[in-house]
Formats: sequence, structure tokens, C-alpha cells
Amino acid sequence: YSGKTEEDRRKEAEVFRVVASTEGGRLEFAAQCAWLITNYKFDGIDIQWKYPQTEKEMTDHGLLLQTVRKRLDDLESLH
Repeated sequence: YSGKTEEDRRKEAEVFRVVASTEGGRLEFAAQCAWLITNYKFDGIDIQWKYPQTEKEMTDHGLLLQTVRKRLDDLESLH
């Protein structure tokens, strides 16, 4: 149990919807993930968009994950 309310989850989903809907948003999100991993020496990152509701959101979700994966692969190749 995360302690999150339904309103918390709705707000999080809205943030993911906005970020994932454009290439620029996806690239910035991926860059921020890489920054967090590098600067805080994390061994990964957990992305929880629960739950994409439309076909467009599902597509955008996939594109977001692909963008993050590519950025992390690029980060890996630097080390």
C-alpha cells in the first residue's frame, strides 16, 4: 500500500500524460532520469504510470519508455 489517494494517482497520471505526449517532454524526462541515476548513484529507476487509459496514452507510454531506455543505454556506453 503506497498511502496514495485516488486524487494523488489522478494527478500523477496527468503529469505522465503531459510529459509523454511530446517528443520534447519525453526527452526531458529521460534526461532527468539519467541525471538522477548519475548524481545519486542509483542503479535504476522505477516508472509507474498507472494506468494509461486510451490508445494514445498507451502509445505515448511506450514511446516514453523507449526514450528512457535509449537515454540510459547512452549513459551506460559512457561508463
